[in-house]
Amino acid sequence: MINYLDYSTIQVNPENFRHNPVLTEDDAMIYLINDTISDTIDLCRKMIKFGFREQEVLTVVKFDDQEYSYKALDGNRRLTCLKLLFNDIKLPIHPKYKKLADFIEESDTSKINKMVPCIVHEKENTEVYEYIRDKHVSSEGTEKKWDSKQQRRFDKKVFNKITLTESIVRGVSDELYESLKNVTTMDRMLNSIEKRQKLGIKESDNRVVLPEQTKIYISQIVNDINNGGLTSRTVNSRPDTLRYIGRIISELNESEESSNPKNESNDSSKAKKPKSKKTSNSTDSREEKKTTKKKAKVSNLRSSLIPKSSDLASDNNKIELVINELKGLSIHTYTFAVAILFRTFIELCLIYYSSYNKFGYNYEEQKLQATLMSALNITYGKNTVDRNYHTNIKTFLNEKRCIHLLNGYVHDLDCHPDRVLLIDMFNNLERFISDILLKRLENKLF
Repeated sequence: MINYLDYSTIQVNPENFRHNPVLTEDDAMIYLINDTISDTIDLCRKMIKFGFREQEVLTVVKFDDQEYSYKALDGNRRLTCLKLLFNDIKLPIHPKYKKLADFIEESDTSKINKMVPCIVHEKENTEVYEYIRDKHVSSEGTEKKWDSKQQRRFDKKVFNKITLTESIVRGVSDELYESLKNVTTMDRMLNSIEKRQKLGIKESDNRVVLPEQTKIYISQIVNDINNGGLTSRTVNSRPDTLRYIGRIISELNESEESSNPKNESNDSSKAKKPKSKKTSNSTDSREEKKTTKKKAKVSNLRSSLIPKSSDLASDNNKIELVINELKGLSIHTYTFAVAILFRTFIELCLIYYSSYNKFGYNYEEQKLQATLMSALNITYGKNTVDRNYHTNIKTFLNEKRCIHLLNGYVHDLDCHPDRVLLIDMFNNLERFISDILLKRLENKLF
């Protein structure tokens, strides 16, 4: 049965599945508006023209609150638009809201009915939520569809159900699961059997088994996501994710192997000593300390973009200082700073190259991509000895859109640096940078 209720008695749900739970109705409305501002304007325009139609009925539940009598379980976007049109919410002062604010100010709301059609439920229950889910997930539904993250929120609240990705992360530790800032990016890293098998995850009888080494890999991935170095933009394809997984496995395994000889040496020296009467508790404690020590070494792997053992050097004081900073800055802790400084370092090297180059290379400001490619072409392009290096580095830079990303780290609010890609960039460019700084290219003949 449809009831007509005054819109002002209904609360926009702060726990709407379209966004993370928030504290207030105003916060919930801002989230819904930010989802797509152009969609909000379109929905407001339709509401002015047609009003609330019965086929767009709200689903509400009775709500014991001082301000509201009902809470919207479904139809929160439409309710938000109605409250916008009647100026029940103040938009934040920001350029992105100007078009919406201008539209609201110019809108004629005199013909909009404040009484809206609602299906009223006494309390929240599974049957009601199943109906809502069907509207937003089913291909036959007319409502704006939920994305995977929104479906996950629904399943978690209503059925206490977590995804395979979440169960894998929780399998490492509850603390790691609670710290994970972006489940969607983690989904991308674990969304195929191929990727999970590469990480060593074993699946049987609807259960996942995580070997100790796999837990270290998962922890590293979560750490990179939380630091902003791994995002859905930086691993936006299957090859990208597989390459990233292969890289961290290789790096972490190398770190473990390098620490093993020392451990074996310690174990052999301990074996020569007479057996002491130690309790099992002390043995367990010693083993626990070894494990902790090993994990600590793994987490400190390749702590800087330029390895401290690198022989890169320059007779230019400024470039030399930048090299030392890139050796000293932790790429795990200061990923943004390292990314931006690395971009500056590349530019300084090209400017330095231009200062002594004898065969027509000039540095161009604001054209880093073209300038770098030009330098590579002039340096290696006609030399058959270096042709393979030249081809490989250009392919890598183009395929990974490296310069576009480096520019994005500075100019794009949504572009986050990827630790693995930064290290790959340096590794690929290291020979070229070294040739520039040591002036090996100064007298090169083509």
